[in-house]
Amino acid sequence: MSRRRRPHALVPIALATAGATLLTACGTSTLDTGEVEKTIASQFKAKGIPLTDVRCRDEIEAKVGTPVSCTGKNPGGTVLRLEGKVSERNGDRARFEVKAVGGTAIGSVIAAQTKAVLEQQVGQKADGMTCPKTVEIPTKRPIRCVLTAGGTRLGVSVTVDENGRLDAKVDDQPRS
Repeated sequence: MSRRRRPHALVPIALATAGATLLTACGTSTLDTGEVEKTIASQFKAKGIPLTDVRCRDEIEAKVGTPVSCTGKNPGGTVLRLEGKVSERNGDRARFEVKAVGGTAIGSVIAAQTKAVLEQQVGQKADGMTCPKTVEIPTKRPIRCVLTAGGTRLGVSVTVDENGRLDAKVDDQPRS
């Protein structure tokens, strides 16, 4: 396999944002958590990032500046950390905004995507690719994976940036 390096988009972890105005729950000073979760899922889906199992803390005060902390899982098993705040309050309506600030991806998903990227770059099929069991995204430093091609094992340094772009660099020398 060639040892080229080129960034490619990963299944979107996309550190996108979602925001909406909701009625406060039953005239109280809290947001309806279930509605917040549905709204986040809907808004991320509209941006091409389907999220399942969105969960927010139980009570979100409808007060400007109140933190909104949630998690959501994409179909590839990546769990995104969603953070934001209540940005506006007007009578019985409150506006909140959240964005994905990171997450944890399943290593086999990162391995499959990295393998596909490398195969596309060089036009050859690889036998396999393994990466750590879980990967924090964006990566703070490159993770080490192993590519097997034609009986040769090669080390690969993989990074995923805050926009979900995957970058892979294959070592110059085979692994022993």
